[in-house]
Amino acid sequence: MEEYLYIYCVYNPSLHVSGFEYCVKISVTRDLKRRLRKLSGTYVPTAYRIVDVIVCPLEFRNIERDLHKLYSKHRIDEKKEFFTVSRNEIIQQFQHIRDQYDFPHPMEVD
Repeated sequence: MEEYLYIYCVYNPSLHVSGFEYCVKISVTRDLKRRLRKLSGTYVPTAYRIVDVIVCPLEFRNIERDLHKLYSKHRIDEKKEFFTVSRNEIIQQFQHIRDQYDFPHPMEVD
């Protein structure tokens, strides 16, 4: 069975950045459920919520880096993966990537 990566974008309703509804986190993991549990641990009062996910083979890990470059001007801290990008923009960009590489929508993956 082929292994997959999850390139994901999440937000936390408790984390606000001035002038934006929410900031988003763009990252990658092999185990999305475990990662969400870890992110939503004791350091934030509410759980993280998924904006969108790209499910792709391991060799496409560079997509995360490309997204970070695309949104570099919106990065909150150079050492962290948080950005002030609207959830609608993320959804459009993730769909564009799925279309470009013919990746299935996450709901279509077992």
